[in-house]
Amino acid sequence: MRSSLALAAVTAGLIGSVVASAAAEATPRSLPPLAKRCSVPGVQASTFRFKAADGVLLDGAMLGRGSIGVVLAPESDGNLCGWASYADLLSKKGYRVLVFDYRGFGLSENVTGKRAARIDADVAGAIAELRRRGSKKIVVAGASLGGAAVIAAAASKPPALVGVVSISAPDSAFLRAGGYDYAVLNPTLAAARIVRPLLFLASKDDSTVPAAATRKLYASATVKDKRFVVLPGSNHGISIVDDAGATGAEARKLISKFIRDHTGT
Repeated sequence: MRSSLALAAVTAGLIGSVVASAAAEATPRSLPPLAKRCSVPGVQASTFRFKAADGVLLDGAMLGRGSIGVVLAPESDGNLCGWASYADLLSKKGYRVLVFDYRGFGLSENVTGKRAARIDADVAGAIAELRRRGSKKIVVAGASLGGAAVIAAAASKPPALVGVVSISAPDSAFLRAGGYDYAVLNPTLAAARIVRPLLFLASKDDSTVPAAATRKLYASATVKDKRFVVLPGSNHGISIVDDAGATGAEARKLISKFIRDHTGT
């Protein structure tokens, strides 16, 4: 049975509609180009398969090149297309960017049981894949559910990881209260174990995941290099970064500065 968070996404609003998995039918050679799949004209990317930390086969796309890597973790719809535009922007700034589908979504392998909710292993696998391809320093960013997933993954202290950006992330209490299978990520506990710099972003009037929930994650983090910024408006998750107005410009500026500060670029 698919995770209750994905099934509840339409009513609970944790971003996005559920994307059905097509992993059983897809082969490594049948992965569609990112530009066609995500309707982002002109985007240059290679699509491929890679493994999550626990061996689940995932669908990914790589943009850009260089020794500085950025992993972008999806929202609760599990689909890499949400980050495609921003990934394209980062790649043009000189970064190697990896976007991917969570297990059970898009073109990634479907799994059942307790493993279905372990999307932190997907994030950890993406970090390892960037490192395998030559990235010496890696920043990971996630939005909404992905904001919790990157916190959970970073708690295991992956090699080469130098910073974590968590946007509109639910804390453990929020996930438990909603009855979500993803409560197993326990981001509040994980945040206390992270030793890398942290940047938390939230919207003041977000009705999907209140800024107060993200603030609890910030408060639970014990690392000294941490920052929590509440931006105006009601945008949630990736829409904060993609916003065409001043809010989006500020969010992108904050993230770019965070990447530069912690990678030496």
